[in-house]
Amino acid sequence: MSHFQPIEITLHAPRVTGQRATFSWTESRPSGLSHKQDFFLEFPESVPLEGVPDSLWWTVFVLCVHAPWLLVRPCRIQLPVCLGAGEAEVWRRLLHSHAATLDAMNPDLAPSSGIEFVMGDEELGRCPPIPAVDRSATAFSGGKDSLAQVGLLCEMGYRPLLVTTTSPLPPLLDHHSSHRRRAMAEVQRRRGVELVEVTSDFRATWNNLAPRDKGYPLSLNELTDTFLYTAALAVACHARGVPNLFLASENELTANSFENGVYLQHSHFMYSTLTQAGVAALLGPFGLRYGSLTAALQSSQVQELVTSRYSDLSDLQCSCWRITEARKACSECSECKRLAWVSLSLGGSPADQGVDVVWMLNHYDRHGSRSDRERPHPPNRLAAAGFKAQVARAILGVSPARLIAYLLREHPWSLVDGSGWLAAWKFLGIRAAVRRTQRGPQQGASPCVGYRAGYLQLLAMPIRERLRAILADQFEPEPEEQHAVPLQHLLTAIAWVTEPLPESAGSASREAGGSA
Repeated sequence: MSHFQPIEITLHAPRVTGQRATFSWTESRPSGLSHKQDFFLEFPESVPLEGVPDSLWWTVFVLCVHAPWLLVRPCRIQLPVCLGAGEAEVWRRLLHSHAATLDAMNPDLAPSSGIEFVMGDEELGRCPPIPAVDRSATAFSGGKDSLAQVGLLCEMGYRPLLVTTTSPLPPLLDHHSSHRRRAMAEVQRRRGVELVEVTSDFRATWNNLAPRDKGYPLSLNELTDTFLYTAALAVACHARGVPNLFLASENELTANSFENGVYLQHSHFMYSTLTQAGVAALLGPFGLRYGSLTAALQSSQVQELVTSRYSDLSDLQCSCWRITEARKACSECSECKRLAWVSLSLGGSPADQGVDVVWMLNHYDRHGSRSDRERPHPPNRLAAAGFKAQVARAILGVSPARLIAYLLREHPWSLVDGSGWLAAWKFLGIRAAVRRTQRGPQQGASPCVGYRAGYLQLLAMPIRERLRAILADQFEPEPEEQHAVPLQHLLTAIAWVTEPLPESAGSASREAGGSA
């Protein structure tokens, strides 16, 4: 690619009219990344936009659109304004970390040059940070992670502001199903919290298959979705004076490795802990502290919180991206299977998630898991091994008697028409196969060995100790030496990404290690 002239992408000043912010850009030649070159974020009247500074609008603009630039390298980004030297360098380092991971997934596509920023002379004025009051907010989707964060924040004594971003991506129905609407309404009623809904056309703006067309094993929304949700969350929190904002990022996304001296992340780096740390540093000057409450938890532990500790929210869970009006979960994908097994092992009900256990078991091999040999990216391989171990422990935590009792309670007619007995027979085979290769816990034990307490240092006080008390009550800690190496790799990478910001601007986010 290096013998071509770099594509030039010119960002135009964000326009705020009423409750709508519009962002647009032009390209020196068609990139094939998007169907159009603009998108909007529209906020409800409860989010006053008058006090949101231009500098924050620019930050969220770049936050939303920077990941697609990785697909058209070499490229030159033209801005009419001048970002601070530290801010521009943090963006460069974030993009460098993203590029290293993306290029490792397909080395044959790695370009010889990268992304250049060309900035104008107009200086962005800086506003005072919002007051550091004890208020919190979380991005909310209705999935297990956002439900767990609601439960955690409420248990800590907060009445968190929930920020939902609704941006449909045809033909998917995940953002406008009645199941999601019910979750949004019921979580407010059951927990006495306020929910703010931000609407956008962002996800429909892009050619979602562009990365796959270029040879990368990802869809574009897997590079951009959580940046959109963070952007909406940041603006809403600044406008409402809420300094502590959270978007869930499970411990699997901290999986990392060094290959030839290069730090590699999980392919879902858009909300990895390293990425969140960089974004937190960029939001710090506005008085916003950003991070995750689930960085010390594996996926199954997050499901355990929703199933066992915050069971009043469990029936709201919408975790399957293949959701339709007719079904809340596909009952076939790896995530549906994993979360169903965890729920069953804890005495919960997969029906809360919309999973049909009879269908799941009778079609269990329809979408088989990929082997480790088919996952050449080392961090993804590490995460996949962790998921496999969680599923194995959960399966061994479900006794045949427990399964039959569940079928009698939730699917009694399946035992009449025979499909339930066939499912039970399939279960015995699955359980026997797992038992031959795994040593699992006794019935009812957690499907995870322990939570990774070392990652709590990524949180600022006093939330760190409030969260530590809850997690210590729910889980046993994993011996710290078992995760010391990847944690140290992560901390080293965080220090490098966030180092360019001046101490006066970045100290709050660095104190939190990228979270708060």
